[in-house]
Parts: sequence; C-alpha cells; structure tokens
Amino acid sequence: MNQAKPPPSSMITAVIRVTSVNETVSGVFSYNQADLEDILNKWSISTGLIYWLKKHDADEDKEFDENNESKEHFHIVIQFKKAMPFKSIKDRFPHGKIETAKKMKWAVQYLIHWNDTKKKQYSWDSIITNCEDPDLYKPDENELTLESVLARIDKGEILEHDVHNYVPIEFYTKHRTQLKHAFEYVMARFCMDKNRDIIVKFMTGGTGLGKTTFAKMYCEKRNLSYCISSASNDPLENYKGEQVLILDDMRESAFEFEDILKLLDNFTKSSSKSRYHNKTFVGKSIIITSTVPLNEWYKEESAESRRQLFRRISHLYEFDDKWIYSNEYDEEKSDYIPIAKVKNFVKEEIDKRKAIAIEMFDGFDVEVEKIDPDEIKKAKDGLSQTKLF
Repeated sequence: MNQAKPPPSSMITAVIRVTSVNETVSGVFSYNQADLEDILNKWSISTGLIYWLKKHDADEDKEFDENNESKEHFHIVIQFKKAMPFKSIKDRFPHGKIETAKKMKWAVQYLIHWNDTKKKQYSWDSIITNCEDPDLYKPDENELTLESVLARIDKGEILEHDVHNYVPIEFYTKHRTQLKHAFEYVMARFCMDKNRDIIVKFMTGGTGLGKTTFAKMYCEKRNLSYCISSASNDPLENYKGEQVLILDDMRESAFEFEDILKLLDNFTKSSSKSRYHNKTFVGKSIIITSTVPLNEWYKEESAESRRQLFRRISHLYEFDDKWIYSNEYDEEKSDYIPIAKVKNFVKEEIDKRKAIAIEMFDGFDVEVEKIDPDEIKKAKDGLSQTKLF
C-alpha cells in the first residue's frame, strides 16, 4: 500500500485549495472571502508575502459532499519572501489542501482556468491580489498551452508537417505523445468523411529535363506545402499532411495496382499502406514524376482497369529538351488530348546552372566534352573509385 508523500518542511511558494464549508470532528468550519482576505493581508504585513485569491463556484472540480452536491471553494497562490515552514501555513489554513507551485505563472493563471479550458473560465479582473504588477502573470492570448495547440490541431490550423512553425522544441518534446495522438485523431476523423476532390498530375520525360524542379516550383509559386516521396518501396513514409504529395521518380513497382487506384481516387478518402502504419493523403494534389511513360504502366492489367487509372490522372505533362506539353484526359475518347505547350523554361535554368559548373574548367586549356546524364552515369559506373558501396 502506497503511503502519502510527507509535506516539505518549508515552502517558498504555496498553492492552497480551501473548501467553503468543512465538516470536522469538532464541528462545521467555514471560510468566506472576507475571512481569507483578512488572513492573507495580516500575514503579508508581517512577512511581505504576495498572494492571489479567487473563489470558484460549485461544480468546478467534481468534488462532492455526502449529499452529492459539489462544493464552493477558494484557490490561493502565495509567493513568500523566504522559505516558510509548512506548519506556519497549515496553522492558518488547517482545512486547506497545500502544495508547492510548480510554476508561479501557471499557478496564478489557473485561478481563472486559463490553462484548463474544459472548466469554467473566469475574468482576470476577478482575482484578488496584493501584487503591485499583477499583469506580469496575466495570460497572453497568444501564449502557448497544450490546450490551445490541441484546439488548433483540431481545427486543422496546425498540421503535422509544419508543427515546428508553431511550437518550440521544448514544448514539442514535453508533449510529443499528446501531439502525435491529436494528429492521429484528426486523420481518423478525416477518413470518416468519404468525399474528397483532388487533382492528380503525371509528369514524364527523360532524365534532367526538369520534372521534379517544375513540380516544386509549381508548389512554391502557389505557396503550397509539399512532400517529396522517398524513392523506396514506402513512398508515403515521410508524408505528414502536406497539401501536395510529389511521388518523385516513381515506378509502378512502388504500388500494387489496387493500391495506386485507392491512393489516386479523386472522390474517396482511404488509407494507403506505409511501413509502420497506414497513411491517408489529406491534401489537394498529387504529382507523379517518372521517366517511364504513362502508357507503359501496368500493361498486364486489362484495358478497362487501366482506364480507371487514367481517369484518376486528369493532366499529363510530357517534357523534352525544348518543350513541356500539357495534355488533359478526355472521358469520351479515353485518351489524353493535347491542350498547350510552353518552352521548357525549367530545362533552360538547369542548363544555366550546368554552364556555371562548366566554367570551373576555364583557364585550364582543356577541351570540355558535354554528355547527357545517362552517359555520365555509365561512365561513372566504370570508375571503381567513385563507388561508395
């Protein structure tokens, strides 16, 4: 049987809870606000202590008397000038529950239930105190509390991928488990709504033509958060609720056919397999980049099954050295129809960067031979000293 922890011999701070009416073996002992103010004021004159006092109505802490009626009570927070013997505190509040304040500001703010939004909220001005500058302890509307962060997660204002923009590392470390469960809760609730409307784009072309760069530029120009998937067999491993998912350099081997249909389904929310637990895409757009043309994907599936895939991919972009071609899926023709083309401005930017890299050879009186990325890879594969593994 666990024994109650003995009180400290002295305290520099105290949090005291006093019930208005206390039935004791000696009879009924009552406190009212005037009594408590009188005790605290007299004590402050002799010791210089600073106090805060607040009456809480019944039904606030679910503590009931024998008639099943909750009790009116008072909360007192005291800051002593020097350590005060516990006995001196208990002598003045013999029927009070006395504890040390873990943090004075939080203890004072609890008097109005600022850091416990499930309970009745009181006004700051209703606190009785002898503190000369009580506003030092006043809650800031923007002050970070676990309750306020959870409320913003619940509203979708804080997403898992950008939580570091809203909470400092100390807060995240302290409340990591609660935050993780909150994100999981919101994700589960999101899945209960079976309707969604996402746009899926497929970008294809050879290596080094700017597909991934273009996908990132698309997101950044529109101020959209994005996740670039890993090239492993777990593309959703790093997804944390971003608005755009870029499945980069993807191969059909990354997903079973039924799984890719489920992930790209424009109108139904469902989770997709991930290594540790299933994940749900909650964003607005999915962009797939691949060197393999779309018409080469899942060729072992029936024509009707493949049409289900193509229907889910509303836009197809084809990249070559000079142009980016935009195509839109036509339901009636079951095919992609060209609608526009633009100069491959991304490739031009890449070429500029390559030119800067080649300038490093200037002044060495050597001939610079340009080769395409695939040839470079073949050449490097033949050099054993460039292989790390």
